[in-house]
Amino acid sequence: MQEALAEEQRLAARYVNDIEIAKAQRDFELKKAAYDQEVQTKKAQSDLAYSLQVIAAVVWSLGFGIASRNSI
Repeated sequence: MQEALAEEQRLAARYVNDIEIAKAQRDFELKKAAYDQEVQTKKAQSDLAYSLQVIAAVVWSLGFGIASRNSI
């Protein structure tokens, strides 16, 4: 009888631990997804800024800058 009770308590403790581990894993995955999204957003912003900088440099080098517009 005591062995059965001890086994029941052991299993109950194991289930509680498994639930806590699952919650921690879920929290980790949610935080990681949010972090990954933020990283991708910052990378996209950086890529866009670089592209705009390249376009501006090309346009300027072709003589389409503000100074050449004012001389028209």
